[in-house]
Amino acid sequence: MTLEPGQQGSSRAMRWNRLSLAIMGAGILSLVGAGVLFALILTGTVDDGYSGPGTTTTFGKIDDEFLTPQPSPTADLPPPSEAPISRISIPRFEVDAPIIVR
Repeated sequence: MTLEPGQQGSSRAMRWNRLSLAIMGAGILSLVGAGVLFALILTGTVDDGYSGPGTTTTFGKIDDEFLTPQPSPTADLPPPSEAPISRISIPRFEVDAPIIVR
């Protein structure tokens, strides 16, 4: 569609032109921003924050509450007896059963 001098285009076509210009502008700004960030990382001005394999950085605050609890030391157990075991008892699970050796 060609327009004669002084002739107005349809408002729908003008909206699409504005939208496409806005999208292209946002894309160009994104590319420029990514280029600047890439250049700053290459020059060492900005830390890229990489903490993957091969790094020794930690993530977040290390606290005792996040560490695996270690069992407390128990009292010394009596020496094992030479008598064979004939029953097994586990009160927590209500188990009290004889051991049968075949």
